Amino acid sequence: MELLAEFFVVCGWKGRPSVDTSLPPLSRLYAPDVLTHYPCTSRFDRNAVKTLCMPEGVQLKKNLSDPLKSFHSYLITREDGSQSHGVVLTYFEPVTDSKLIDVVESLQAEYHLIESPDLFFNQYTDVLYTQKCLCLLCSQPLVRPLKAYLDQLYACTVGGRALEDSSVESCLFNLLHEVHRPPPGGKLVFSGPLGSITWRQPSLSDLPLCDYSFVQFCDLLGVEGVLKLVACLLLEQQVLIKASSYERLMLCAHCTTALLFPFSWHHVLVPILPSSQKGFLDAPVPFLMGLCSEYCSSDGVLYESSLCSVDVDRGTFLNCDDLPALPDRERLLLQLTSALHESSVESPSCLESKHSVIEALRLLPKLSESGTVWDDLSSPSDPYVNKLIRI
Repeated sequence: MELLAEFFVVCGWKGRPSVDTSLPPLSRLYAPDVLTHYPCTSRFDRNAVKTLCMPEGVQLKKNLSDPLKSFHSYLITREDGSQSHGVVLTYFEPVTDSKLIDVVESLQAEYHLIESPDLFFNQYTDVLYTQKCLCLLCSQPLVRPLKAYLDQLYACTVGGRALEDSSVESCLFNLLHEVHRPPPGGKLVFSGPLGSITWRQPSLSDLPLCDYSFVQFCDLLGVEGVLKLVACLLLEQQVLIKASSYERLMLCAHCTTALLFPFSWHHVLVPILPSSQKGFLDAPVPFLMGLCSEYCSSDGVLYESSLCSVDVDRGTFLNCDDLPALPDRERLLLQLTSALHESSVESPSCLESKHSVIEALRLLPKLSESGTVWDDLSSPSDPYVNKLIRI
């Protein structure tokens, strides 16, 4: 049987200087390195892992009161078509290595931080923090169980929570050598560092595995936006997704390709593209790629003019209006909103500034229970809400 996870990896900064010397040292992004990994085999792709664990590099900060913990997943696609999926927990930790502190001191001496005292690091009065990430690699997108495992691992290694009956090393050995994926339709209960974790493998009669939230995906783009993005892939367009976080890029890429079922996406799929590799957007083939909007510079105007571009944070589409619409689109739109409404568990507090159809649908039952007059909703901001009210 296939193991649940293949590798455990720790990535961070070993002291390599930044290529960009125009910024103060604490504002630069430094090249990441694999600090350690287990097991040590030749199958481990060191360059790909460190690049996608920290796509834009390692950040340095000083005097943090919060570790700024974040989470994202990623996808590695090799030349032979095989894939590996990574689950990453990133945080800031104090720098205790005197060699790294000396590197920062020497970089500051070269930069002369006279006009930027807030960005100056003093090793006698300040505490320097660097980014580090914990990562688990597997052959399938098992996002939720491995995220739960990393949360527990972080709590006992960084957060200070004590293990009762075992060590961190024995927990990792158990995960990487003794925990196997269950058969189709089977339920898996395995031990994490601080407690048990449960996960169920889809059965053969279920839809293919996609361990991402479709409700969250529809909340981000709205049902109309989801259909527009699916249409772009069915027409084999060049699609660029932009979002403020890596996890949003992965969410949109995986949910969109999953909605193609029973078809599948056999073209280029790079949900997280480092900004240093934007040249791949000139590839003359259909693709689905993602860029973190924080690192998208103004020089992207040229390549975006020929792409179907989606801004997830703003819910906007560029160069997609001239594409043919899906057949029977209006009926499909209403069926999807109805299905999402039945599965939703939250309701927004008001209709203002809510642009997705599913969010409007979630509000309607509450308005009905409170006796709100339907005529008051005759001019909502979303035109599809009117259709739903009249049904």
